[in-house]
Amino acid sequence: LMATIVTVFQDEGYLVSQTDFDIGMVMATAPEETRGIKAVGVDPDSTAFKLKYEYSDVKPTMSIVKSPTLTTKRSFSALVTELSPSRSKVRLTIVVRGEISLAGFNSHEDTDTSADRYQRLFSKLQQALFLKSNTECWTRAI
Repeated sequence: LMATIVTVFQDEGYLVSQTDFDIGMVMATAPEETRGIKAVGVDPDSTAFKLKYEYSDVKPTMSIVKSPTLTTKRSFSALVTELSPSRSKVRLTIVVRGEISLAGFNSHEDTDTSADRYQRLFSKLQQALFLKSNTECWTRAI
């Protein structure tokens, strides 16, 4: 299972930074992602003057007037717990760190709560385990 998690992380383009087979831990990071952002108005729910931002189609460029950007970096950790010889539990945690390239904005780090991102990774893991088990059965039959 641990080797399959490492393979899935690598197939997704993540850099596996640490593995510990004794405790069942795999850690990886995704490449930085930078997207342009633009102010779209004032946040009506805020008591202070706060601008609302959304992603823009503007690609970050090397110009004199720099467009604001949001740079994110995600780190992934998987903890595998063996419940029995034929059953294991995988706990996946994704932490995202974001930085906005505007004065007055601090970087922010929090747990990624995108259900789609977790579901996609667990689906890839299930597919890889299915293929591995069927390949092993086919190899034993020969």
